[in-house]
Amino acid sequence: MARFVSTSQQNISTTAGTPTAIISGASNTSGIPADKYGILLSILSSNKTLEGQQITIQLVKSGDTATSLLTSGDVPSKSSLEIMQGNKIILTPGDVLQAFSDPTASGMDVTVSYMIADQDTTIS
Repeated sequence: MARFVSTSQQNISTTAGTPTAIISGASNTSGIPADKYGILLSILSSNKTLEGQQITIQLVKSGDTATSLLTSGDVPSKSSLEIMQGNKIILTPGDVLQAFSDPTASGMDVTVSYMIADQDTTIS
């Protein structure tokens, strides 16, 4: 049976070298458990500052290097930016979704919604 999950990270990192993990590991609350898969439904970034900021969202497939889903997306002052609209991305155990914002400011939040479902092991 599928289960829907929403997770948020406040004041994400402002350093590309240490991005904030939004979805990580194999936990039931912020990751994809073993023998399951995830479907990424929505990514929303919110800028709480008085100036516009840029955000980068990256997906690290299990043990691989980071792939950017959005690089330097502009989020206006006191506003939000929906990063995914109508697209779906499959997540597997060990995948990490991470984000960082403009290095000159802080105050960016990221909320992610995704679905966790059982793997069908009968298909070969």
